[in-house]
Amino acid sequence: YTFEIGYCAYCWLKNIESSSSNQRHVRGYNLFRNEFRDSFFHHVTCYIGNYGYGFSLQGHVTGTLLENNIFEALGTPVSFSNAGGGNVVAYNYFGTGIKEYPVCGKYNFITPGGISLHGAHPVYNLFEGNVMNGFSSDFIWGSSSHNTIFRNKISGFQQDSVKQMRTIYLGKYSRYFNILR
Repeated sequence: YTFEIGYCAYCWLKNIESSSSNQRHVRGYNLFRNEFRDSFFHHVTCYIGNYGYGFSLQGHVTGTLLENNIFEALGTPVSFSNAGGGNVVAYNYFGTGIKEYPVCGKYNFITPGGISLHGAHPVYNLFEGNVMNGFSSDFIWGSSSHNTIFRNKISGFQQDSVKQMRTIYLGKYSRYFNILR
């Protein structure tokens, strides 16, 4: 990880550029009322499995703000995995993402997107005003509920890709979502 931030309250990360991380640019866990803003995260050295993340928020992340960041050339720019609730991801730009790219010597495809709810029950989060390719809430590691997707521009399109994308994907046990234009 470029930045590993854990057991932190009222901390912030601002005005940085992080390039070519080994796995994830920021891994955050057990966070309370933190702020990550005005930064640029792009590229990782390897894209496979747990690699290719911008922010990976895990384990009891509550009241955290991700605002006005730029994410470029990442497989999963923002991922919530059992990340608690009451977080805000607002006014970020999720750029071109990754289409077909080298995976440690091989080629693979992962549907690029912007935000992924990918763990045990992210809840009561607000996603507002982001520009991204897609939003997903899967059931690989558990359910999610009571999240709001508000005034985002979600294209459902990846430039130069022939693969089909989902604009918004709410998997099984993704319940009580508000999706507002």
